[in-house]
Amino acid sequence: VGFDKLPQIGAGFQAFFSQKEAAEEIRKFKEASRSSTPGVGGPQTPGVFSRDVDDDAKVILGIVIKSDVQGSGEAIRHEIEKIKSEKIEIKYLRIEAGDVSLDDIKLASSAKNTMIVAFKAGISRDAKDLAERMGVPIVSFQIIYEIAKFVKEKMLEILPAETQKTILGKAKIAKIFKGEKDGQVVGGKVIEGFIKKSAKYNILRRENKIGTGKIDNLQSGRTNVGEVEAPNEFGAMCDSSLALVPGDVIESYLEEEVGGKL
Repeated sequence: VGFDKLPQIGAGFQAFFSQKEAAEEIRKFKEASRSSTPGVGGPQTPGVFSRDVDDDAKVILGIVIKSDVQGSGEAIRHEIEKIKSEKIEIKYLRIEAGDVSLDDIKLASSAKNTMIVAFKAGISRDAKDLAERMGVPIVSFQIIYEIAKFVKEKMLEILPAETQKTILGKAKIAKIFKGEKDGQVVGGKVIEGFIKKSAKYNILRRENKIGTGKIDNLQSGRTNVGEVEAPNEFGAMCDSSLALVPGDVIESYLEEEVGGKL
């Protein structure tokens, strides 16, 4: 028995008495594949992205694995699947033995966030040139556990940055001096932690968040300062989503983008 390409490990095998019967079975299989819900139950068809119910909320990393022997490809997959993440889903576009081909490059280029892993597999000059033109990364390895380490680094790289909020402190508004076009001039007292110039804040009224704002300028004793700690008084130019009133509490915080976590 000969194959044009090595089949996937675990793939089903059927024999038919005639070519006509085989062609009919192929037609039925294709129709069933189109009508069924992709990605739910059963193995993936190599080279096809399936979409699970939660795919829209996840980042997809597509991987083509080419190895010296088919068993190596499955061992690589086993190591990669030890990496657990609720934010990234790995799609195996192809796992097979043999050198990296032009078809592998075209397959990988059909979606974003894809890579080709070549484990003890050759890469022709034509394949390298096409990969470079299409922006498809090919990474060669000789040791399997290094592949899993590299894939984890790649997963962290493609994760979108997350916004981290750090609460600095709270201040109670005692007086509204005047309202201006770009905000309000207010006076008050820091009651917890500290407040900082250019920091954003939540407006708390009777302990309920009702709006947000930003401290454009900050003074202590009529001197411009960068921050004021509790229990000191302050004056500030505040730009708020709604007007501050005496008795309001502003909860000052900083936001920064940090790398995503798996």
